[in-house]
This record gives sequence, C-alpha cells and structure tokens, in this order.
Amino acid sequence: MRCIITGAADGIGKALAWQYARAGYQVVGIDRDTARLAQTRAEFAAAGYPLPCIVADLAQPDAVADAVRILAASGPFDVLIHNAGINAVGHFAASNLARQRAVLRSTCLRPCC
Repeated sequence: MRCIITGAADGIGKALAWQYARAGYQVVGIDRDTARLAQTRAEFAAAGYPLPCIVADLAQPDAVADAVRILAASGPFDVLIHNAGINAVGHFAASNLARQRAVLRSTCLRPCC
C-alpha cells in the first residue's frame, strides 16, 4: 500500500510518515524544503525504510502539476495526508499583508489542488 504525505519533512507530517512506514506502507514524502526533506529521507533510509521524495511548493500551480505527474507515473496510492501548511505567529496587527496572503494560500488554497 502507498501513502502520500505533504509537509513530510518535519513535525506532524514526519511523525505520520514514520507511523505509516512502520505499518508497512510505502510512504512518498512531499515538501518544499529540500534540505529538511533530504535529512528526513536519510533518517528513514538509516532505519531501513525507503522514502521516495518530491520537492514541491504546493502553493505554486506548476509545482502541483509536476508532483501530480510524478505520482501518476508511479501508480495508484491508497492514502493521501494533505498536511502541508504554514502559519503566522504573533500579533495580527504586527503582521503584514504578504505573510497573511501566504498563510491563506497555504491553508485555504493548497487543499484544493
């Protein structure tokens, strides 16, 4: 069985990737952070779990299309965990419009891809 996890390089996504890998799933990790995703992949490999990875910023339509093409070419999957996202920490009044737009794209638009 295959499981695709977005936001797999760290945090909840990484923890879920471990859970699914240990349960026997072939996990495919997607994340925009190349370095963290490579580190996560190395940790999985050291533990005996291959972790195919796709580097993609899912806020970018072209990156979504590329990731979908790669996934489609590798066959069907059983589970999709759409975990990728960002947040804005601090007082709203101290934030800026660009950051708030990025948060909205991440939390509201990415799941629609």
